[in-house]
Amino acid sequence: DAGASRMQTVAYFCFFIGRVISSAILRKARAHRALGTYALINLALCGLVMMKAGWLSVFAVFGTFFFMSLMFPTIFALGIFGLGPDSKKKASAFIVMAITGGALMPKIMGKLGDEYNMSISFLMPLVCFLFIAAYGFFWPKLSQSEGLVGMKTSGGH
Repeated sequence: DAGASRMQTVAYFCFFIGRVISSAILRKARAHRALGTYALINLALCGLVMMKAGWLSVFAVFGTFFFMSLMFPTIFALGIFGLGPDSKKKASAFIVMAITGGALMPKIMGKLGDEYNMSISFLMPLVCFLFIAAYGFFWPKLSQSEGLVGMKTSGGH
């Protein structure tokens, strides 16, 4: 239990550092490209976990925390970009409700782990990262926009 607790602390620290670094990256890079790139990196990291490469696979799990840090806020910003005030409120509500996937996907991952093994269970997030990468890279066509770079925020509601 103590070892798992320490590893979880390291994972959350990786997430925090990833959030800080990705905030700096988003000031210069297009948000949809950063999202797509981070998702592709997570695809590779999930593949590394599935290879059962010992400590390298453990470090890959920590890497997924680092690269997931950018995902929700960027998906949210891209999802409501260019919408009017009423549409933006509705879209943001649906995006927040979609967090339910964060409650359902671990159950699917656990089921895969029980049926096969925990390495194979990383197929579930791998598929999710594939969809996120596609969303990131196809966002300009979906939104009919060039992309978000260094966008100024209003500071609140």
